[in-house]
Amino acid sequence: MDLLYRSIRGLSPLICAIYGTAPKTIVELLLDRGAKPDLPSTEGVTVLHVLATKKDPFGIADMLLSRGAKVDSMSSEGTPLHFAAQCGNLEMMEVLLKYEANPNSVVQSSYAPLTMALLSSSLKCVELVIQAGADVNAAKPVTPLIIAARYGLSDCIKCLLKYGADPNIADEIGITPVEIAAIHGWKKCVEILFPDTSPVDKFADWSIDGIMEHVKSGSSEVRIEYFLFDLLFQSG
Repeated sequence: MDLLYRSIRGLSPLICAIYGTAPKTIVELLLDRGAKPDLPSTEGVTVLHVLATKKDPFGIADMLLSRGAKVDSMSSEGTPLHFAAQCGNLEMMEVLLKYEANPNSVVQSSYAPLTMALLSSSLKCVELVIQAGADVNAAKPVTPLIIAARYGLSDCIKCLLKYGADPNIADEIGITPVEIAAIHGWKKCVEILFPDTSPVDKFADWSIDGIMEHVKSGSSEVRIEYFLFDLLFQSG
């Protein structure tokens, strides 16, 4: 049996095995016969990438990693840790981090596992990857705090600030997280960010209500600039 064979869809026997019955037994058998755990599909994903998006009640990921699978194998969409974080898959993130997955690995110029955890709106995943060493001020100018402010993730903002995120780092057009939160109407997020944010000169009234009113009524130029940037971020 050719264990390097890929099906017409580019899937290795190991990837196919995890969808079958008795997956752990079959995966173990394939490994014993020489299957390569890091053999990617035609889309560049390995069996660990696939497992990172699923529940793994049989502990297959742990077995693969204990037998030499690369924890940080990279596809065009990231490492297995990126996949697990994007799915909010806390259990798989714990397994990958146990085997020293890189919490600061970057794909597509600025997407780190912390970014993916924020986009999945999972506070537990956000805190886990930060505790594993993720840089809370990385990916300038689109920092984790800017992402959390954009999507109104108040609990994640508290978590990021707790671990040292800097609310004064602006995006590439000079807008701070507190202003981004205000632009999108997230007053609770503005309230959380405000005490740690340095006053911005363009605000005549540097207060929570003053910031909300400024972006609501008087700053159409800033709002247009930000929404253009927001579109670029979402398309990137």
